[in-house]
Amino acid sequence: MAAVFFRSLTLHLSWFIRSFWPGKHPAAPLSGYRICILLLGMPLFACLQCLHWLGFLADEIFFRAYRKVPVHAPIFITGIPRSGTTYVHRTLAADNAHFCTVSTWEALLAPSITERKILTGLRSIDRFCGSPLKRLVDHLIAQATGDLANIHAVTLNDVEEDYLWLLPAGGCFILSLAFPFSKWLSNMSTLQDLPDAKKKQLVDFYARCVQKHLYFHGTERRFLSKNAAFAGWIDPLQKRFPEACFLACVRHPTQALSSQLSSLRPARELFATDPDGSHIKKLITDVFTQNYTTLASLTETMPTTHLAIMDQSDLRTHDIVMLRLAGQRLASPLGELKSPSVPNKPTPIHQHSAADYGLKNKQIEVCLLPAYQAILRSDQRIQPETQDDGTED
Repeated sequence: MAAVFFRSLTLHLSWFIRSFWPGKHPAAPLSGYRICILLLGMPLFACLQCLHWLGFLADEIFFRAYRKVPVHAPIFITGIPRSGTTYVHRTLAADNAHFCTVSTWEALLAPSITERKILTGLRSIDRFCGSPLKRLVDHLIAQATGDLANIHAVTLNDVEEDYLWLLPAGGCFILSLAFPFSKWLSNMSTLQDLPDAKKKQLVDFYARCVQKHLYFHGTERRFLSKNAAFAGWIDPLQKRFPEACFLACVRHPTQALSSQLSSLRPARELFATDPDGSHIKKLITDVFTQNYTTLASLTETMPTTHLAIMDQSDLRTHDIVMLRLAGQRLASPLGELKSPSVPNKPTPIHQHSAADYGLKNKQIEVCLLPAYQAILRSDQRIQPETQDDGTED
């Protein structure tokens, strides 16, 4: 834990200082707006991470028993971003009698047990007063996320991706949108070029966060995780949690890439990086290439009892049937599923086109399609047998 802390401290200082080198980073031009973001936002962000580390320290003093908490048969929802992972996560998370998942406030504001104890007390007081503080924080989150809310709604109590736990460790891929010059952050999605020792430290840090979560909520339910960009983490996670089951969602590469690039545009605008989108296009294309290849390789080594793959086209028309079939195939059955588990949304506001991002069919055909087709041919793929209600993206 100490090694992760000192590396995180060094990384954050490095990102902040390097951001002020004018003309050094084409994908992070030093505009007036970006200077304001760095001078105002970075200190606040750094203070929040320091509070998290103080919470981690307090955990080791007052709640050290969390280290003995077992993590039995966790379920990790992952695969390719924009392939239905959010829908699968929210559908399963609705069965809170069987599954224990992470909410936005726990992921962003309280990764430590100590912080959760404190914030739970404050939430009770806030609730008694009519929840003015919650409304304020939800408003601030909405303002910060901007148009992203049309793609992925975020409020404090929503279930959320727990890769945000990696923010204090400097290991969250989303930070690459703020600091596109960091090779370390570019590696966080695939872990491809990371030394084994550092990879193990990150996975162990994440595993400790899972144990803290179950210590706080109890171990009666199965831990449910959703990280759309964790395809590159499947192998180390499977080694860390041998009983784990993985639900991987995939989608045709052209559609997935287009949707992902479109969804990241608000974040680029927020951080004032990559004005023409060329950097993120190359980065995400490389990440997708690696993740499709990784999933295709895993179909040759992982048993069908621990890896189930669902294509988004099947999920759209046979959602609950697909999830029930996946539960039958995995080592441990899923909990009770209801259709629909979450309210159907109106026609999505999120519109995107491959042509908008200059995605070349030749590149996709050579780099991405072969792995995608291998995934669809694999024994791990779940295919519907009967009709059921549809779902959204």
